[in-house]
Amino acid sequence: LCREHLCASVEARGEPFGVRIVRRHLAGYLQGVRGAAALRRALNGCDCLAGCLELCDRFEGLRAA
Repeated sequence: LCREHLCASVEARGEPFGVRIVRRHLAGYLQGVRGAAALRRALNGCDCLAGCLELCDRFEGLRAA
């Protein structure tokens, strides 16, 4: 859901504003997920869609391992 929201927001608002808008929703998307604080910090420091998607992919990869 986070990934879909990021893509839709960037499509509607452009980069980096679309990425920044989604930041307020990150806490809700990641609530209760182990290791989410580190991902939230990393995402809050990233202003580009590609970087945010890469961070999400890396986080999912770590969780699956």
